[in-house]
Amino acid sequence: MKQYVVARFFWLTLSLMIFAGVDAVIGVLALGRPEGRGVFIAWMILAGICGVGAGFLIWRGEWISRIIIKPFEESKEYVHVARGVNYAIKEEMVRRQKNVERLKEEQKGMLKELIAGALVAVAGCGFFSLASTGVNLSDMESLAASFFGLTYPMLFLGAALLVAGGRMIWHAFLNSEISFAYWLADKFCVETYGIRIMRENVLIGILAKRLEKEKEEEKKRREEYLRQEQETLNSVVLDKDGIII
Repeated sequence: MKQYVVARFFWLTLSLMIFAGVDAVIGVLALGRPEGRGVFIAWMILAGICGVGAGFLIWRGEWISRIIIKPFEESKEYVHVARGVNYAIKEEMVRRQKNVERLKEEQKGMLKELIAGALVAVAGCGFFSLASTGVNLSDMESLAASFFGLTYPMLFLGAALLVAGGRMIWHAFLNSEISFAYWLADKFCVETYGIRIMRENVLIGILAKRLEKEKEEEKKRREEYLRQEQETLNSVVLDKDGIII
């Protein structure tokens, strides 16, 4: 089964690509201002740095790869639950049911992460916006003001907060109950609450079927035992005094 997997630092590659585009757009829009050339040059330098960084990470393989994985039905866990012997099926099913309840409870906590991520992103947007007004390479005075006025450190802080907030929002979204989030997580092999809950429910269903099958087999054995007992009793011959002959 063909699916995709994202590299460990894919988020950093994507962030640099986004900032490269944003910086370039801001630079182009600044050309209409009196000091537009200096502002344009400054933003294009930042866009170039981000673009080079993104290109380097892509070259290092920090991107999306296509892979072939085995279906869940062929995994060791699935096979063990479906065909394993000599273990307590009912206890295993109860344990997994409790695990599903725990995962669903933790999944509800994603709303807090979503709100926290939004607040961090808003703060980052504020820092980035305030610092962006000082980005200018028109003359040495503007250049000095940018550094001594902490323009670029604040710009970096704002960008970092935007990335951190975006990651928190994305993580909360992927782990939500939204069907599209589940599809994305499954397509890109991301271990989210939705994926884990689905797998646990599949295994619970298998255990329930096995437990029902065991009950039916136990019922048949009991009925067979009672039938044999009845046949034995029917074959017993008593004399007139009630003594077995």
